[in-house]
Amino acid sequence: MKEEAVESGNLPTFTVEEFERSCLNSLLENFSGSRLYEISQVFQAALKDYAADTSNWRVIKLFELLTSVHFDVSKDQVYSPMMITGEGRRTIIPTDLSKDQLNVLAVIVDQLQCSLLKAFVADMVWTCDRRNYWKLSGVSCESFFNVISGYISGLQIEKSDDDDFLSVTVIDYLERCFQIMAGAGRKKQLPDYILNAWQQLWRLAENKRHAIAFLRLSDLGLAHGMLDHKDTGDSAARLARESTRGYPMAAKRVWELAAYCYKRVGDEESQLLCQLGAVQQLLIMRDGVSQAMAKASWTRDAIQELRQIGGQKERIRTLWNELLDFQEAALDEMASFSLPIDLSDEAERVKKAFENLDVSSLLKIFIILSKAVDVEVLRAHALDVAKSAPLSAMMGATRVDREGKVVVQVPGLNLEGVPDEKWFKHQSAQYLDFTYLQVVNGSILPALNVIRHEQPVYERYLHAIVEFSPFVPLGFRENYARGFWMMFQGDFTGAAYLLIPQLENSLRYVLSITNQESSKMNPDSTQEDRSLSGLLEYKRVELEAVFGVSNVYEIDLLFNYKGGPALRHEVAHGKLTSGACHHHSTIYACWLIYRLTFTPLYKTWDDRVAPIFSQLR
Repeated sequence: MKEEAVESGNLPTFTVEEFERSCLNSLLENFSGSRLYEISQVFQAALKDYAADTSNWRVIKLFELLTSVHFDVSKDQVYSPMMITGEGRRTIIPTDLSKDQLNVLAVIVDQLQCSLLKAFVADMVWTCDRRNYWKLSGVSCESFFNVISGYISGLQIEKSDDDDFLSVTVIDYLERCFQIMAGAGRKKQLPDYILNAWQQLWRLAENKRHAIAFLRLSDLGLAHGMLDHKDTGDSAARLARESTRGYPMAAKRVWELAAYCYKRVGDEESQLLCQLGAVQQLLIMRDGVSQAMAKASWTRDAIQELRQIGGQKERIRTLWNELLDFQEAALDEMASFSLPIDLSDEAERVKKAFENLDVSSLLKIFIILSKAVDVEVLRAHALDVAKSAPLSAMMGATRVDREGKVVVQVPGLNLEGVPDEKWFKHQSAQYLDFTYLQVVNGSILPALNVIRHEQPVYERYLHAIVEFSPFVPLGFRENYARGFWMMFQGDFTGAAYLLIPQLENSLRYVLSITNQESSKMNPDSTQEDRSLSGLLEYKRVELEAVFGVSNVYEIDLLFNYKGGPALRHEVAHGKLTSGACHHHSTIYACWLIYRLTFTPLYKTWDDRVAPIFSQLR
């Protein structure tokens, strides 16, 4: 579809007389489609036969544009652009029409011979100005009813192998009739023809065992008092039991509808049976997939729903054992891949910068090997990812631990393209993981190699300079000094398990010396120190004021966020393996704590810190 300007002055216009002389009705004389875009296709083909800006062309062109809108009864704005191309450009919507053109359409709508087109044009004009075109609400509903009636009549003579098919598009038209009547103030005075159309379609959905149609029509029936909960529950339960084919998740929703209806009438026994029937559909979905990871996901969902139902301990225990088997099998499905990255130039640059320096200078420069990536850079990168790979961005992600258990689920980008904080964090964590890899292999490890060969770093050196740092609380200096010494020796297992637990306490300490309370008051009036996650949630502004927004964001994604390395959690619970201690994210974390510890000393290093090394040799 071609992109069109939306300014009213650029839209083709026509008069009543020009419409009456046009061939528009004849173009749709044999039209048998049921969707708006099918009318648009007829008009698009016809436009080729007319010179631009002639009267016939203008009539057909405007109708072609109107029938190219996006129609969705589930949205607040039923009519929306079919295409948004950015920079303020989009395809047209009915409200782009001028007042004069709306008047013309209101006059000629009765002359439209195609019921589907007549229904939409009347609806669009009424939507633009309900006060002045209120009569068109009835015209639109009657025309939609004609389309629905024609469809139902066609079903009676139609021979189809797909016996359970029922047009969801036709149900859209019926639902739109209900919406129009509500908008016109006639929600409680629905015309008989609308009620009859609903009844016929509901019976068809029930007889054809069409789950999606049955659900939508039942919702309409319950909302407008045309169904009672007991009969609807019985019908839904019967449909769910008898439906032997189709999408299990649709059958699950039918079971859930039945359970809801039985709950409303107080039939707890039937409600429980329907709830269990809904859970069974999850297990049917599980049995229909081959991957163990997918089976584990469906099993986990079933366990969660059984817990919400209550009283299902034995069944939950059985499913839990099955889940453990699936999680273990899922590990065999995982594969690793490698991507060669040449960091030799960066490593050589660092090597030259560290050569022939005294130990004080080596330890000082080691502080500034890298800096936190700016948060706005991370957000810009995430948005670039969404633009370059929109389909991938809309897909959610799952992170599993080494035992195959799901530890975090990340939602995809929503259809409106508006990222939320969880999505940004996931994208930023992925970007930073690659950054950690570059910094560790291109800077930190080469620097450590040079330092070990150039100058021995004794623990007493580190203990002496740690005492100058406002980041280290009294009583913890030995822990920091020993952890940094292990890092310089290449013992990242010891360094990780000594340094990473210190971070949380140091953040609290820094808040305390800046007169910021970091503890929390419990209901029993006792006080308790906040954990790292609590500090990042409730004291983030205060932390950002001290460390900067980007540093705090990096701390969050590296130590706290479960979609990332989550090193604070891994170390605190003893889950960081020896191999993981040598992972680039862990090595970076140890160096980051070094940077946080000694950055406050950097500007005065030469005057305050350097002189002590001559006394410690």
